[in-house]
Amino acid sequence: MQRIEIKKWLLDQGLTQTAIAREARVSSALVSLTLQGKRKSPQVIQVLLARGCPEELILQEEAA
Repeated sequence: MQRIEIKKWLLDQGLTQTAIAREARVSSALVSLTLQGKRKSPQVIQVLLARGCPEELILQEEAA
């Protein structure tokens, strides 16, 4: 459920997974996998936090 909330947050901020990938200097696929909870990319997580993504959404994703 949390990944839906993160994707909603991205949409509300006018951000795309591609924009996050560019800023984190990783592939869009890695951003997608991180948002799905299948991978943990420190670069993606750092960019999301820097952009103001609520920490509890990211921490819950990491715990999943």
